[in-house]
Amino acid sequence: MEIDPRIGALFRFTCVNGLLQAFVFEDWSLILVGTATWHLLVWAWLETSTRSARVAGVTWVRLAMMVPFLGYPCYWISRMPHTWESDLWSVQTDLVMALWLLLYGAAENTDSLSETLHEMFAGFYAAAGLWKFNSDFLDPKASCASVFFSQHVTYFCSMLPWESQLGLAESVLPFVPLGGVGVELAMALTLALGRLDRRFARLGLLFILYFHLWVCITPRPNNISLFAVQCASRLVIVVDPLQLEATGRKLRGHVIALSVVAALAVAYGVQAAFEPLNWSFLAYGFLFLFLHWAMVMEKGEKGAAAQAPAKKVCRRPRWSFLATCFAWTYAFGVIMLGLMEEASCNMFANLKIHGGSNHLVLPTGLLFKWFREAGDAHPYGGGVVRMETTDSHWLQSIYPCDMTHVLTPHAAPELLEQLGIPRPSFLNSGANRILRLRERGIIPPPPHDLLLQYTTPALEWKRLLKEAMEKDRSFAVTYAHLPGVAGDEMWRATAYERRVQLKALCGRMAPRNLRL
Repeated sequence: MEIDPRIGALFRFTCVNGLLQAFVFEDWSLILVGTATWHLLVWAWLETSTRSARVAGVTWVRLAMMVPFLGYPCYWISRMPHTWESDLWSVQTDLVMALWLLLYGAAENTDSLSETLHEMFAGFYAAAGLWKFNSDFLDPKASCASVFFSQHVTYFCSMLPWESQLGLAESVLPFVPLGGVGVELAMALTLALGRLDRRFARLGLLFILYFHLWVCITPRPNNISLFAVQCASRLVIVVDPLQLEATGRKLRGHVIALSVVAALAVAYGVQAAFEPLNWSFLAYGFLFLFLHWAMVMEKGEKGAAAQAPAKKVCRRPRWSFLATCFAWTYAFGVIMLGLMEEASCNMFANLKIHGGSNHLVLPTGLLFKWFREAGDAHPYGGGVVRMETTDSHWLQSIYPCDMTHVLTPHAAPELLEQLGIPRPSFLNSGANRILRLRERGIIPPPPHDLLLQYTTPALEWKRLLKEAMEKDRSFAVTYAHLPGVAGDEMWRATAYERRVQLKALCGRMAPRNLRL
């Protein structure tokens, strides 16, 4: 038996994703580099082996293919809690892939595997859309969608007069946040309905491909192209296997032309100092065209079934339903409980998880409310903490990470100001945490040189203090415990139950309460 085209394509594309992960983020950890190297070697072996060798070595093939789908999750889990939300999506799908290869190989009952990953991704995208259904994201004056839209207008419409750009933004901007929610929920809904009707599956995948293309072409620092590669390389499992195989055969006839285009792109990138994220965009461009071609050419369900050889229908294993349930629980439950904020499905959602929820339907940070009075010793006790003053370089640099000065084009904030929207403050502590932007000097400090106060759950504050003692050794900090469990922005900025002044000397703390 041959390797199922869906598993074969997923294996190849995730190898590209693994190599990009190391290159883009300049992360040369042993786990990641070792896994990506093994992945590449197995890919090369599969491409050069003969048909008889594949059949004879089915056991070896599935065990060799299983290793990367265990290696990448080990790498991402080792980085927790500071990792991307897409990495945790991939952890779940890759572990399902690894278990599937171990139990069934790369050719048996693959339709059930496709159904499982299909349902998992529907949950991820549903959460990404539903968590944006909050008062701040839906408000054009506070939504990050407004910032993205202003970037697109000032970048792609820069040839138009400034008055025309203002007119376009003024007419469209009020609908942008709600439209963003609608697009993501439509992606999730059509993908979920695809489990019932193949036509919806194709439509959902096309929605997702174009959504990620929009993400890729957003100017710095919001063009997260590797996120698009990561998702698309795994969503290939949902594409019809007959069309995947046919598309692959057609591309093999153009391998020389594709190689020339790739060589020219690399040569241009080297000469023009191409930014690493642009390499991810090139990879996604190929993925987009490949998957788009496969789905557009895909025939109806009856036509595909007529061409497909008869095959044994296997019962879907029960544990695969548990994988789907876990994915949906992760997508919604961890945010409701407050177990995770940085690497959760609420990316770019303006969602408040601690100190009260701004979501219009669901609660958030329930554990912080339930254990508010449990005391600082409890993992979820201590409520909300506001950092007020410090001379610790670490505490100043890690949060809230003001990146407003690197927002491009520079005319984007001016466009919003002209429309009566306060000049946006672009704070991205998540990217700073994961990529160590300040620590590595990738993003310079803002020119205003102001110390910005910020709030964080007591759980995260304890981690911050521990890290600050390791980084700075000696420093002073004043922070406040906020009263209660929720409040408005005035409460976050000024209210306090007690203030604490802490002095760390050579890694030892000497806190004292301040009666103010």
